[in-house]
Amino acid sequence: MTALSSRTHYFLGAASLALALAGCAAAPAGPATPRRAATAEESARYAALARVAQSDPKAYAMLEGLLRAAPRRLAGTPGAAAAEAWGFATLQSLGFEAVRSEPVRVPVWIRGDVEEVMVLGADGAMEPLRACALGLSPGTPVEGVLGEVIEVRSLEEAASLGERGRGKVIFYNRPMNPALEDTFAAYGGAVDQRSRGGYVAKQIGAVGALVRSMTTRVDDHPHTGAMRATMDDGSPVAPSAAISTRAAERLHGLLQQGPVRVRMRLSCRAEGEGMGANIVGELRGSERPQEVVVVGGHLDAWDTGDGAHDDGAGIVHSIEALRLLKAAGLRPKRTVRAVLFANEESGLRGGQAYAEAHRTEPHFFGVESDRGGFAPRRFQANWAEPQFSELADALAPLAAIGCAQLARGGGGADLTSLERLGVSCGELIPDCAHYFDYHHAETDVLAAVDRDDLERGALALAYFLDVVANW
Repeated sequence: MTALSSRTHYFLGAASLALALAGCAAAPAGPATPRRAATAEESARYAALARVAQSDPKAYAMLEGLLRAAPRRLAGTPGAAAAEAWGFATLQSLGFEAVRSEPVRVPVWIRGDVEEVMVLGADGAMEPLRACALGLSPGTPVEGVLGEVIEVRSLEEAASLGERGRGKVIFYNRPMNPALEDTFAAYGGAVDQRSRGGYVAKQIGAVGALVRSMTTRVDDHPHTGAMRATMDDGSPVAPSAAISTRAAERLHGLLQQGPVRVRMRLSCRAEGEGMGANIVGELRGSERPQEVVVVGGHLDAWDTGDGAHDDGAGIVHSIEALRLLKAAGLRPKRTVRAVLFANEESGLRGGQAYAEAHRTEPHFFGVESDRGGFAPRRFQANWAEPQFSELADALAPLAAIGCAQLARGGGGADLTSLERLGVSCGELIPDCAHYFDYHHAETDVLAAVDRDDLERGALALAYFLDVVANW
């Protein structure tokens, strides 16, 4: 097939294609499927979007542009400012309405150029372990910290060490469960080690914490991510680093042979607060423009990779969905507003600032894309019956790309503040099988994103927005 005929197959294929697309996002929540065939109007509106997506796809090119303009975009850094400028210029160039930058105060954390974890042999030999500082970790003294390693599998096991943990380096080595089809559930079952490992280590007097990377893949790529930065009294937690899964296996093996000492050197540091921005653009509603449907992702990304899946994909999904609606001549009844959120990774300040600034505005729904650019599998929404089942029915045309299921669930992290205000929310759920191969790692680059999967996600999101904004 040529590239064009391949896209035609994906975008306009028969509904039976959905049955052949098994994905991890389809099982545990028992998602609903349409109880009827698509209506003529639904089919026509989907077809209008699919024709534009097939003939003039732009999501992948936009992702290339974002990563070229701002491959490193930690909140409060020049890279984040470059991403915000890119977002503003892109929304303006596509002719969206009310394009603006809404300021957000963000925490500033700098990784630094020293990330070293060395196993110290009795003979003076040193063996490096692939490592990266966890986000918001304090640094070590210039000379580093030195301690004997104690391996644990849980925060509770670490806490139970008490005085035995004093002066030690705590090694959290509970892997993500590879048997779980839903890798987000596996992540949720292990990530407390990363988020609170340094806190518990400091409670027992440890000098540092090492955490097995949050991935089921065994490789040499450490995965960063946010952690609690301070103790209850405001003092810093123990310096903390993620080590690659292969390094974790190596360290575990060495510990089976006898005591192991490591030296950690991290030059990361907090630099107070700076300014960021949520970037906003709209497709004004045709009948009820005062009512808003929000769609978004987050502009910031960890600086280990380029943030292609997390969350460059969600950013371009959101922009491309609005562009497809506009290019197809579909102007929904309600205003559809794209929000490119600041500071999801290290503080959620963008989502909080947006909800506060717009709390009196009537929001009808919010939907987020923050699970990568893989093949779209389903949506989720926290509507009650009968609206939930009616929405599932309306997604029937998405069977052509294997995304006609609707599960119960809310929005992503950036929408939690809106949800607290009573706004109904949802999320685009792509295939998650390989998401954590790349999440927060140096492997999260453009080459890891499949062009057609990314474009199909934008098409699915555009149709979903058309349905909800016309409800």
